[in-house]
Amino acid sequence: MIIQLAIAATGVTAIWLTQSKSERVRRYACLFGIAGQPFWFASAIAAEQWGIFALCCFYTWAWSRGVWNNWLSPRRKGADGLTAGQRRLKVAHGDPEEFANAVWRAYPSFIGADEASAAIFKYRTEWEAA
Repeated sequence: MIIQLAIAATGVTAIWLTQSKSERVRRYACLFGIAGQPFWFASAIAAEQWGIFALCCFYTWAWSRGVWNNWLSPRRKGADGLTAGQRRLKVAHGDPEEFANAVWRAYPSFIGADEASAAIFKYRTEWEAA
């Protein structure tokens, strides 16, 4: 009975959270989903439902991807909308717009137009990859 209550509580909460309008709220769905998986496994093993056991493996994999993407990945965006890499670039050189403005201020005194364009393109590429 306790296993069934845990499955219901974690499962309904996870599904409910996935439908939130807020991205900050939706990211919690995977935590509730993954928290319910041990109960699903225990229930499937106790009932010898091996098909459900196989499905539990796939669900665990899917919820784990959510945990990685929403909580652990270095490319996860924070409350400011930036990844950790973008935040480091912003501290060092500013956002792409600020960087481009600084480069164009250096033109034509210190660098040529081709060099400026190449530097701006390279920085924007790094920003998007970060």
